[in-house]
Amino acid sequence: PDFCFHAQEPGVCRGYFTRYFYNKETKLCEAFKYGGCLGNQNNFRSLKECQTTCQDNCKLFLTLLVLLLYKKWSLCLTLVFLVLPEPPSIPSLCMTPMDRGLCRAKELRFFYNYSTGRCRPFSYSGCGGNENNFISRKSCLRICKK
Repeated sequence: PDFCFHAQEPGVCRGYFTRYFYNKETKLCEAFKYGGCLGNQNNFRSLKECQTTCQDNCKLFLTLLVLLLYKKWSLCLTLVFLVLPEPPSIPSLCMTPMDRGLCRAKELRFFYNYSTGRCRPFSYSGCGGNENNFISRKSCLRICKK
């Protein structure tokens, strides 16, 4: 979530509560002292909650984090060791319903039927309609069946 990249914010009150925030520089959840009011959403009661929300949100690949600590700075190196393929996305035009259009011609065209996953023939009127309108079954499949 975007709020994981907000800076640590102790708030304006004077409490002294240990909380955790995601540090975008080190890519780790770290402890800080929270005043008890205001602040921002990058503020978690437990280390586990912070890690689950901000550290473990990588969906496309698994990462190996190597943290090299030096006196006053740290360097976080992310090594990608496995890439999981993203499911192919279907263009939005392939999800629109068949639309004959507004004129009176009868041209053979093809549309992608999203619910059946097939390209079907239809009679196009010659004008209007929508983009789910292909001259051939082959072009329909090339665009919509990935």
